[in-house]
Amino acid sequence: MGAFQHGHHAQAFILLALTEGPSYGVKLHERIEKKIPGNKLDRPFLYRTLNRLEREGKVNLHLDDSQSGPVRKYYSLTERGWNELAEFEKDIRFRVKTLSFFLDEYGRIMKGK
Repeated sequence: MGAFQHGHHAQAFILLALTEGPSYGVKLHERIEKKIPGNKLDRPFLYRTLNRLEREGKVNLHLDDSQSGPVRKYYSLTERGWNELAEFEKDIRFRVKTLSFFLDEYGRIMKGK
C-alpha cells in the first residue's frame, strides 16, 4: 500500500498533473508527489509513460534549450490527452461506486457478526 501501481491509473495522474500546464519530467514528478503524498511514482516509469503518451499523440513534446545545462523536454496535453483524461474520469467514478458498494456491504456484514 502507499505506492502507485505501475499500471493503468498512474497514467491518469500524469495526465491530470499536466492540466496545470506544460512541464518537464522532474517538475512533473514533484507536482505529482506533492499532490498525492505517500504515493511514490518512480521517475523511470514516469519517463517511459511520457514517451508512450507522446507516441500515442496524447502529449506534445517541446524541447527547450534556452536555459543553461541540458535541453529540457516539456510536455503538454493535446486534445487527445484531454479526451483520455475524460475517459479516466468515467472509469474512476465507476470504480469508486463499485468499491463503495463493497465497503458498505462489508460494513453491514461485520455489524451483524
